[in-house]
Amino acid sequence: MNNIQLRKLKLKWFSGAKCPAELKTGATKVVNWSIAFCRDSKGVVEGFSFFESTDLNQSFVDRLESRVAKLGLNKIKPLEIIIPEFAVSRWNSLCPPHLKDCFKVHVSPFIGIDKKFDFVEIRHRCRVASIDDSSVILKYLEHEFQELGFVEHVGSFTESRNASAQALAVKPDLITLDIQMPVKNGIEVLKEITAKQDIPVIMISSVELYQGSLVFEALNSGAFDYIQKPDLHSKAEFKEALKDKVLAAVGVGAHSAKKMAPPILKSASLLEENLPANTLWVLGSSTGGTQALTHILRCCPSRIPPILITQHIPPIFSKAFADSLNDLCPFTVKEAEDGDAVESGCVYIAPGDFQMKIIQGGGKLRIRIVDEPKVNRFKPSVDYMFDSLAKITGHNIVAGVLTGMGKDGAAGLLKLREAGAKTFAQDEESSIVYGMPKAAFDMGGASTQVALSRVAEELVRLSGLRLGKKVA
Repeated sequence: MNNIQLRKLKLKWFSGAKCPAELKTGATKVVNWSIAFCRDSKGVVEGFSFFESTDLNQSFVDRLESRVAKLGLNKIKPLEIIIPEFAVSRWNSLCPPHLKDCFKVHVSPFIGIDKKFDFVEIRHRCRVASIDDSSVILKYLEHEFQELGFVEHVGSFTESRNASAQALAVKPDLITLDIQMPVKNGIEVLKEITAKQDIPVIMISSVELYQGSLVFEALNSGAFDYIQKPDLHSKAEFKEALKDKVLAAVGVGAHSAKKMAPPILKSASLLEENLPANTLWVLGSSTGGTQALTHILRCCPSRIPPILITQHIPPIFSKAFADSLNDLCPFTVKEAEDGDAVESGCVYIAPGDFQMKIIQGGGKLRIRIVDEPKVNRFKPSVDYMFDSLAKITGHNIVAGVLTGMGKDGAAGLLKLREAGAKTFAQDEESSIVYGMPKAAFDMGGASTQVALSRVAEELVRLSGLRLGKKVA
């Protein structure tokens, strides 16, 4: 749509309509919300109403019918409405046939609004630019974005020397970026981009296991997330992951890692002489989780109870992630292996493309790594790990759900809380994506919400322990 003048809001019959606070600053981008707006004969917007898609209900239709009854169908100006795909069937079943002509419906999970002075632009496709030294990959990405439907691919750039300036010049909502490129690698280009503009960047690369540290360097340098380039057998999974990560990056609650990640603190010591043998800390995370977990473990006591972690991560990078943390932390961090005994002083990270569960027997806890189906579309799944822990007895479990898109971990955290575990979720302000933590809190699994900077302290507090002085 072209820029259109914003006049007095006339759709007051949308009672309870909400408008994201970001719009007051001039622009906002939201995912899975809805917007209805009307225009005059010259195409000028006379008003609009922003609302959650769950509010597209019978009450909404009743208000529309009431207005039609009052003014007459011929006097109702046609409304345009943008709704996400999951709301289409509900809308079709709710809206009576005689009212459907009142609406022009656009189906998209994305809504972008840019407000400058008295003008506003409403979009239902997000703008994406791609940087990669391979023209083949760029053509493939362009095709995949086109297939998603809600993406407008606005530029492909192969020359890394000037890529950051070229990509930003087309005013994208999101940039995809390769890691391995000649002249300037992706890390250098990423730093140039984030220095100029706070814009989400998704790294898309074919980095191998031995180069995994480059991925975590990118994430710690401000990249929003990472996707591994697909092979012939993983194209469907790549497309699904691409859709999820794009929506997470441009949606409400998505914050840049550079902006939101707190400073790394030094480890702390415990005042207690001995850790209780039955204490167990468990964490689940997804988008933004590698940065969050790095921060949390760097802030943990040097002497820790066992820590079990499920992070949504590609298979070859779970070991690289564990190894990078092991180099940073005063305790052992490892990729979990089948049969591992769960012991104090060790962090176990679920391997990619497998499920991790905990079993109890002979007075000990052991890890089982199994090739079982995905749960909530994830493997490893946070819910899968939490469900197994809910069956454990005789242990003081502290569990938390961290940043991530979706709801994996919410149901499992509720089971843990009902079984007596102490639970929490990361708060909205410090979450790169406030999806999983929100679901966990709304469902009742998380008893409290905690800022990322306080998670390590909260793990200690909920365990009935105390932190001592900070030590190097």
